[in-house]
Amino acid sequence: MSQVSEYVQREVLELVKQGVDVTPSIITRLRKDFINHRNNYNNKILACVDAQIYNHRIRKTQVEEKVVNVDLGYKNESYLTEEEMINGYVAPKYSELSIEEKEIWKTK
Repeated sequence: MSQVSEYVQREVLELVKQGVDVTPSIITRLRKDFINHRNNYNNKILACVDAQIYNHRIRKTQVEEKVVNVDLGYKNESYLTEEEMINGYVAPKYSELSIEEKEIWKTK
């Protein structure tokens, strides 16, 4: 309520400076104007938020539709052979690398 009181006080002082006779009905009207203005402002914010939520949901469903149509393929071989699982990964020797791999190795 302090915001309403501060607003009414500022407006009353401005009206007094202009020479207007301030009556209780003017004060009541100022209070109602402030509350209506704040409610309209809040309604605008809520409408903005609702629009953003709606747009987000539309974009999300469009992305989901695109993802549904993706062919991910399949894998019918094991990732590692039994020997590789037992011994672990053995890095190849430098002589076994391809030309491109050797260039990459030189940059490290």
